[in-house]
Amino acid sequence: LNDIPALRTLGNLSSMVVDHYKKDIFIMNNQDMYRWDGINLSYLKKRVYPPGEWLLNNMDQDGRTSGIYAPATVLSENRYPGSYRLHFANTVDGSYAFDTSSNKFTDHFLPGRKVSNSFIDTEQNTWFSTLGEGIYKMPSKGIKTINPAKQNTQYEPQIYSITKFEDHIIAGMNNSKAMVVNDGQTLEPYDYSAYLSRAQNSRTYNRLSTLKLLSTGDLILGFDNFLVKQSGSTSTLNFIEPIKTVCEIDKEHILVGTSRFAFKVNLKGLEIIDTIWRERCTNVFVHDQKYYIGTLTGLYEVNEDKRFKYLGDLGPSLQRRINDITADTNGIIWVATNDEGVVGYQHGKIIRVINDKNGLSSNICKTLFVKDQYLWIGTNKGLNKVSLHDDIKPILKYSVADGLPSDIINAVYIDDDLIWLGTPAGLVYFKEKDITNKSICKLVLLGVTIADSLMPLRNDYDLSHLENSIRIEFSGISFKSGKEIIYYYNLEGLDSEWRETSENTIDYSSLPPGDYTFNLYAQNKYGVKSNAVQLHFSIAKPFWQRWWFYLLVLLTVATITAIIVNHLNKKNRARIEEKRMFQNQFAILEQQALQAQMNPHFIFNCLSSIQQYILTNDRQKANQYLTDFSSLIRQTLDNSGKRTISLADEINYLDRYLQMEQMRFGDSFSFGISVHPDVQINVIQIPAMLFQPFVENALRHGIRYKQEGFGKVLLYFSVDAGVLLCSVKDNGVGRQKAAEYKSHQPIEYQSKGVELTSKRIELLNKINEYAISVQIIDLLDEQGQPSGTEVIIKIPV
Repeated sequence: LNDIPALRTLGNLSSMVVDHYKKDIFIMNNQDMYRWDGINLSYLKKRVYPPGEWLLNNMDQDGRTSGIYAPATVLSENRYPGSYRLHFANTVDGSYAFDTSSNKFTDHFLPGRKVSNSFIDTEQNTWFSTLGEGIYKMPSKGIKTINPAKQNTQYEPQIYSITKFEDHIIAGMNNSKAMVVNDGQTLEPYDYSAYLSRAQNSRTYNRLSTLKLLSTGDLILGFDNFLVKQSGSTSTLNFIEPIKTVCEIDKEHILVGTSRFAFKVNLKGLEIIDTIWRERCTNVFVHDQKYYIGTLTGLYEVNEDKRFKYLGDLGPSLQRRINDITADTNGIIWVATNDEGVVGYQHGKIIRVINDKNGLSSNICKTLFVKDQYLWIGTNKGLNKVSLHDDIKPILKYSVADGLPSDIINAVYIDDDLIWLGTPAGLVYFKEKDITNKSICKLVLLGVTIADSLMPLRNDYDLSHLENSIRIEFSGISFKSGKEIIYYYNLEGLDSEWRETSENTIDYSSLPPGDYTFNLYAQNKYGVKSNAVQLHFSIAKPFWQRWWFYLLVLLTVATITAIIVNHLNKKNRARIEEKRMFQNQFAILEQQALQAQMNPHFIFNCLSSIQQYILTNDRQKANQYLTDFSSLIRQTLDNSGKRTISLADEINYLDRYLQMEQMRFGDSFSFGISVHPDVQINVIQIPAMLFQPFVENALRHGIRYKQEGFGKVLLYFSVDAGVLLCSVKDNGVGRQKAAEYKSHQPIEYQSKGVELTSKRIELLNKINEYAISVQIIDLLDEQGQPSGTEVIIKIPV
């Protein structure tokens, strides 16, 4: 400015401000004010200021400026945004609010403190910074407090009861008085102190504990020393004491609860006409022709005939001191207890309990008020608004954080949209919409700590398997809600269910590998939701959980398993082979033993035939038979030492045997042995003497008992698909008939040939990998009568 000649002449400048409308500069030089428009310097005014006072400048919408005096030394100014209009003057004696409509200072905040600056945020909270005494927040200018003590030092600020009477708000005070308020302005209070001299036990404070507006339009005032009915300007008294609560019974009677009894009182002259309860009362209520008496030990229900029922038996919440009772339009009776919250009672049972576990600010409930579908609860920790038709809806709370002068709520009264509260700090009133409509909620992420290391804030995190411990810190910004902010969160990939917390940190101590999305938002106590925060975490799998590691482990296990199994199989095969060798050797010895048993059986049969020839003196045939027998014996003994013989030797042996049997039977049968051309009889090896028992069985049990016709025994050998088929067929009497003949004749000897052969076949099947099978077929003629037997023996070759 020294470069501008016109300004250089001003010398030292004390202050300078800018006109935000016209961009002019206002300059203070000592006690003179100038305006500089960029070209011309014009003198505005000159004043002489009293010592210690400071001049401030205010500008209206039209650009007109005016000088005003600040009450104390100004440290800073606050103007309305975008204008030069004064808002706050921050001085060494607090901060002064300026009303631009009246051009006057109105409110004085933080008197005695040096306020260096002030600020109003988007929720209309006002912040004050001081020199050396910290920062202060004034929650809301919409909450007004009427303190009787400020108007009259003889009064005390405590308010005990509130109601509306003759378009005025009436508030119960100490000292036999009732405050009268109209449009926020206090009028001359009702004063009943003149009646104290007539009271039997005059109590100094004589609190106005209860106020009740009756349906008749009369007002009942219950003091510590007397009961008053106010009808217009006429007062009626009765020295009933001390009054705790009053409830209307009908247009002619009221129920009065005192610290001694509960009385039924006639309204006309306030005379006691009946005693309903003969113990100390804390509260009384009338509903559905029943009296409800609150006591220090719980709630009682009293009928008109004075029979009573103790409702404390329904639950411990009704066994406590009862502070207030009311009812809603649905007929539910609501009971405020001294340390168990609020209880809803209907139809003989408790239907709802409201306490700190489901959101109430305190279980010490002092007063109740029902308005529309909401229950207002005054506690020792603020005011609570509870929905009566939606028990899931969050409870709305008002406290010192919202601008109340005290958290202790003695009384609640709602007049249209205006809420009145009685507190120890005075009578409070506000409009709910003035507070809730300007509420905001913003969510800010403060930090992400992974494996005890604070990480830079970003949206995505790629982590190793060791970085699976995550801590998320955040803060919901809603100064009107104070600490009453609920955070809702979930972690997709672990649990999709939404959870809630009032803490501002969430820990996940040991997350398994995977992809996760963390979702978070906040909601303030007015139900305003914040912006959403979303973080993505990807935790890698450790190497032992990767697919290639699983494959490597699988291959390793498979290899080791294969080696072990192969080793065990070798040992097992060797053990089985050794066992099989011993079994084979044992079976061979047993088979040889069975075969050896067949030799004497066969020899016995031949000797029997020779004996028969000798007995019949047929020496020629006996000699011939003996010659054939010796040759057959030699062949039998020779074959018995062999495990197998050729089919040719077996056929030769059977042919000789049948010739001898044909001779023994006196040529009563014929036999034939046929071999298919494909059968190589000299190559095929078969067990020795396998067929002879079946041939013998055909002769002894088939041909022997044949009484008609000529007997025939036919043997046929063929090969089919590597299997030697041997058929032994006779035209005898059949097995059934032979069994009948055998049962009627004496036993000459016990034939065991077929039985021994069956055992031999069983042993041979165990030894060899192939199986020898025997099939016996009963032959029938055209008339279905037995005509012989056929035995088919199958030997894999």
